Amino acid sequence: MFTLIFGTFDRFHEGHRFFLDQAIKEGGGELVVSVALDDHVRTLKKKEPTESQQVRLGVVSAQPGVRRAVLSDEALGAYGILSTQRIRTIVVGYDQQGLWDDLQRFLARAHHSFRLVRLTTELVSVALFIPERDGWVFLQRRKDPRPEWNAFWEFPGGKIAKQEDPALAAARELTEETALDPLGQRFLGMHEFSMVLPEGNRLTRIYAYAGNTAGKGVCMETDTAADGRWFPKNELLKLPMLPPNKAIVRKLYLNCCGVQNLG
Repeated sequence: MFTLIFGTFDRFHEGHRFFLDQAIKEGGGELVVSVALDDHVRTLKKKEPTESQQVRLGVVSAQPGVRRAVLSDEALGAYGILSTQRIRTIVVGYDQQGLWDDLQRFLARAHHSFRLVRLTTELVSVALFIPERDGWVFLQRRKDPRPEWNAFWEFPGGKIAKQEDPALAAARELTEETALDPLGQRFLGMHEFSMVLPEGNRLTRIYAYAGNTAGKGVCMETDTAADGRWFPKNELLKLPMLPPNKAIVRKLYLNCCGVQNLG
């Protein structure tokens, strides 16, 4: 018996891989993937698919853990795949509300008893840059309407766009937020943390980079940053930081810099 998921999978990225992994974990057993037809992408996404259905099908078929990938039924809302594959569980992504509602209606009308699972965790990928200069590091003081997140010191960074290279995203965020230019960068590692938010669960992956920079360093995005300042590396752990930033400093940054951990 198999677990079934549905998706477009246009330009396969980290979020798609996360979806597959979560479906395998929640559904158990081997995975069958229904890949949307080009016409369905145009209808659902209101745009032309970047890759053809055959390309998308081939990419998904090659993913670890996928037993079989098939193109979806010709008609939207038709689920003939349920009678052609040995499906036990159907897993729906956290952002597939329309599919979830339609499947519930279909299964109720057809009196099917498949196990239907809705994923509740969103994956967010973030790139972070630690700007360096002569033993000093630039941080910004966060401006946030949520008191529990406000006024903490943090490094320039933000969400990685789909298909964007994390290293390029880190350099882009650095320049956009501080007007500093990277003179080089090195990858420190990836840090994960989970949060339970009112809108659902979130798993955040932070790809951390560091490197020398040129420029004075200013807060370009004053709606999210109240202040910017250079600090000595050996004083970083004395600053009030949110736990993910402090973990990156302690576990990924100071050790690689040969700086004594004073926190």
